[in-house]
Amino acid sequence: MWKYRCKSHLITLLISFAGGVLLMALALHANLDSYRELVNMVINTYEQSGVNQLTSAQSAAMSKYLMAHPEIFYIVSGLSISGFFNLILLAQWLMSQYNVHPLVILFLVFLVPDLMFMIGAILVIPMIIVCIYGMVTLRTSVQSDFRKASLTAENEILKVYRLHHEFREDVKPIVDEVRHTERRVTAIYALGVVAVIVVTVMISNFWVLLIAFLFFMFAFNYLLHYRANAVIPMAALLYEQCDPEACASAVFLYSKRGRRLKLRQQTLLAQSLIYLDDAELAQDVLITYPRKDQASMLQYWSLMAYVDYLLKDDDALQRCKEEAAKIQLRYGRTGVMIQSEELRSIQNKIDLMNGELNVCRKYYLEAYRKAKFPFQRVDASYYIGLISFVEEDYPLAKMYFEKVTELGNKMSFVKRAQKYLEKIQGMHIDTDMNYES
Repeated sequence: MWKYRCKSHLITLLISFAGGVLLMALALHANLDSYRELVNMVINTYEQSGVNQLTSAQSAAMSKYLMAHPEIFYIVSGLSISGFFNLILLAQWLMSQYNVHPLVILFLVFLVPDLMFMIGAILVIPMIIVCIYGMVTLRTSVQSDFRKASLTAENEILKVYRLHHEFREDVKPIVDEVRHTERRVTAIYALGVVAVIVVTVMISNFWVLLIAFLFFMFAFNYLLHYRANAVIPMAALLYEQCDPEACASAVFLYSKRGRRLKLRQQTLLAQSLIYLDDAELAQDVLITYPRKDQASMLQYWSLMAYVDYLLKDDDALQRCKEEAAKIQLRYGRTGVMIQSEELRSIQNKIDLMNGELNVCRKYYLEAYRKAKFPFQRVDASYYIGLISFVEEDYPLAKMYFEKVTELGNKMSFVKRAQKYLEKIQGMHIDTDMNYES
């Protein structure tokens, strides 16, 4: 799970290190007197530490050496800035993995700031090594999964999709809008990073730095939330318009950069493929899904359970339930409710496969009442209709299949519901009975 964070962690460390080196180089070359003052300050600090008392000759020699090797200050500056960001990234990982409260991290920074920032700087090089190892092993694992799926690269997924379904170019304006929003957020984020580096270098007052740190932390979290919401127009193609073809096409266009395809929004794409009745391709897409935290792991196993149900793989479905039960969201009551709901969904697929129709009917009736989006109502309506048809409750089956055809647009359930309606019509059964929906 941590391996999915390695790439972004490594890039952040390298960019912040380069930024620290550049800032120090500009500062020292612009003002030679400041460079001398910095050298004298380093020597005085060393003497005051009590480690070793320097003679005047030793002080002069050290001063001369430092003046002749400014790269030492470049490296220290780079490590300081990258250490600051390393500390933030490690804190984020601890908060997501072990539910460490942000106030605990802030308390430690407030209590022992020098120690915390020193830890961040010292761990820069070990974290670079760990990140490289994580990226290499993750790539090897994904390539192995691709080989098992008889695929050579993510471009193969697009090729298979084009063979099975229509690729919609008319959704490109929506994708362009999403990209425009993301570029704007990225630009603001980059300016914020520059501001953090400048403030860290230019301001020495601890309280001002702490206030600035809190402000930047909340500002960056808001930006990340805003960026995540940027894909809502694409998601609405499935959630609101019940058009999985358009949604899948939008995700492919969104993921493409020139000739290269790097899949993003895999959960949205997998959902679209599920509702296009292409479970095998949805399974291939989920191979590339980055399971960075407990929430993404839960979403992965929930979607994989739906895929395994469509593929009629009972053993895999049971494994999905077991893996999902191991996850701890650590969000308090909210986390317990979310996990409980996902486990109910997986258990329902198991019950449906085992023919527990009464239990499943109650589940889908409840899901229909709670549904927030049209695609959820279509999903629930289809299975209520199917269960009612199997139990020979044809009036109820007809009512819910008609709901599917009314709302389903291009979801695969529509064609299936139409076939069942034709069968019911061919039976010449009186279905004019009133049911409460």
